Amino acid sequence: MEIQNETILDHKQMFDVAIKQKNMQIFRYVGIALLLFSIFALIYYFIVAKQIGSILLIFFILSAIILFPKKIKRALKKRMEGQPANYKYTFRDDEIEIDLISLMVKESRSTISYQMIDRIEFHQNYFIIYLPSHNWFIVDRNGFPTEADKNSVESFLKQKVKKIKEV
Repeated sequence: MEIQNETILDHKQMFDVAIKQKNMQIFRYVGIALLLFSIFALIYYFIVAKQIGSILLIFFILSAIILFPKKIKRALKKRMEGQPANYKYTFRDDEIEIDLISLMVKESRSTISYQMIDRIEFHQNYFIIYLPSHNWFIVDRNGFPTEADKNSVESFLKQKVKKIKEV
């Protein structure tokens, strides 16, 4: 088997997938905790303490929670310099060859065996291949030459990889 896939990702798509990753979700939980703390502190300072100076602290905490995702998106956009990342995957019987062409990396080639894959998440328009090293690769489900190639690769991956999740 040798089936090719071309996946083109811009900074918005990269951000949408990156923010959903486990290592990024900690920031969500911290953000929610800070938001709840801020609300309780705001109520306390307005009703009980009546201290205006502490409201500034709450304002800065809320600003950080709101601006953090926007800052990541801007950093990705700047790093990609408005140019999409072009991934070319070649699925073979024993490995996946990944060629990346982008302004961020210029050009890179790597090969991963199916035993190296930790898990795969299948989404509506793409699937994500996760490696144990917290690296992941986004594969566009519409980037295959034919529907038969897409189905062939997906069924092959489901046989080769133990952890499969349909999202």
